[in-house]
Amino acid sequence: MKEIKMKPIFRNKTASWHGKCFLLLLMCCLFSVVSFSQVLSLDSVLSRIENNYPSLLKYQNKITAADELAKGARALPPPKAGVMVDENPYQFDFGSKMVNVSVSQSFPSIQQLNANENYLKSLSDIQLKEQEQLRNELFAKAKIKYYERYISESIIQVLKKNIGLMESMIAISEKEMAMGMGDLGSVYKTKARLEEANTMMINEYHMIDMENIELNFLMATELTHPFSIDTNNLLKDYGNKNLLESINTIEDARSDIQKMNSQISSMRFNQKLMSSMGKPEYEIGAKHYFMTGSPDMYAIEFMMMIPIAPWSAKGYKSKVKAMDYEIASMEQDKINMLSMARQMVMLTTHEYSNEHVAAENYRNKIIPAYQKSFDAALLSYSQNTGDLMQALLALDALQMAQLEYLKHLGNLLKAQAEYEKEMQIR
Repeated sequence: MKEIKMKPIFRNKTASWHGKCFLLLLMCCLFSVVSFSQVLSLDSVLSRIENNYPSLLKYQNKITAADELAKGARALPPPKAGVMVDENPYQFDFGSKMVNVSVSQSFPSIQQLNANENYLKSLSDIQLKEQEQLRNELFAKAKIKYYERYISESIIQVLKKNIGLMESMIAISEKEMAMGMGDLGSVYKTKARLEEANTMMINEYHMIDMENIELNFLMATELTHPFSIDTNNLLKDYGNKNLLESINTIEDARSDIQKMNSQISSMRFNQKLMSSMGKPEYEIGAKHYFMTGSPDMYAIEFMMMIPIAPWSAKGYKSKVKAMDYEIASMEQDKINMLSMARQMVMLTTHEYSNEHVAAENYRNKIIPAYQKSFDAALLSYSQNTGDLMQALLALDALQMAQLEYLKHLGNLLKAQAEYEKEMQIR
């Protein structure tokens, strides 16, 4: 009976001693790397993005700026003061001339002040919704990259195990050939499969490096910063999620739709502000006349601006009417956004369900069947009742099933990320 084991690396005692020392040193180095390699869960990655990503942080300043702007919404226009010298002078004797000193203050209507305050307050809410929209997009991108790294690491684990099996089969076949047994063609084909697996593994390591760079960029940290991922509880159960419930609550969940609501509300406040231009404004003034050769005089005046005059009213009325059409256009945009969002929820839900069924079938039925087929072929090969090619074909089929399972699992995780993005679930 053939013994399936890894090919020995060291062939003499001296080499074995040095090799053991080297392996011990290597294990210490690896242990130190693993010990100091930070494990970041997906929630930790998302928290770092929320706290560190510059484009998210800038919105805090925008929101504060809008709030500060709203604080001055009820400010009155500045007072006016003036000095006038009446008929002064071509002759330098003042005679009966006079000097007029005046001061006045304008008062906008209360409706105009209220409308201006409400409009300026609405601007900060738009900035807040924009921040939430950007955060949701960044979270979705980070989730996909996190899941891609998990799939790459899982592929590497499969390939490493299969590479070990192929190396053992090659070692046994080479020993058989040394005794005049074995099939040279099968050995070469196994070596080719071995190199293909090594190439695939190198590519997956490259993918992990790329995913690390993108995640570090999103976390606003050093791009080459090493970290490990937490592979526990990545897959969530949305299989029993009520689709109708998701569709009905999507308007309240989505920040981009809420942003559109805030923009519509802000436009209506602006429309009220423009309508308030039709309200009269008042001005109170006082004048004092210094007379030469006569007693001083004073005057108190009250003025009212009348914007309802036809030649001036058409200016603000046309703007108010134009805003009606702009609001109607924004309402149509909102309807379109809701329709597209509902469509995406339905598509991602169906994609999630389909990939979930496929992944479960591969995990529970297809892979176990191929595993049994490979175990039987490997047993036959070890008992000299089968050949290397049969074992290799069985291993190829098993590996293809394992990789296909990981492909469906990756699609399932991506569908999960898309669903959470559409429903704005962290």
